[in-house]
Amino acid sequence: MTEFAMNVEQIEAQKVDTENDLVDIARVVHWRYVAVDAEKNESSNAYGSVALGDADPEKFVDFDKLKKGDVEKWVWAVLEEREDATKEQMQEMLQAQIDKQANPPTENKLPAGWS
Repeated sequence: MTEFAMNVEQIEAQKVDTENDLVDIARVVHWRYVAVDAEKNESSNAYGSVALGDADPEKFVDFDKLKKGDVEKWVWAVLEEREDATKEQMQEMLQAQIDKQANPPTENKLPAGWS
């Protein structure tokens, strides 16, 4: 069975927003979605980044109080909004890569008798 996990690799933060009197505003999230099939001993991953919209001063969360789960939800929302991929589509793509690694459709070889 394949297990999937979203990893937030890095968050680019704007130091100061003087207009809204905010500091350390999350602007870009660099992410990696990992698939691991322990039974097949194979893994695959997708990496990307998403730009977040402008910070809403009414809903602003201090940078050090950001929760991993919330940031992951932001990533998925942007990916779906941009029509890059839904979570299900990403899982299907990574599973297909794992299946090809476990059962490659091609192989490297030379004809018999070649030296």
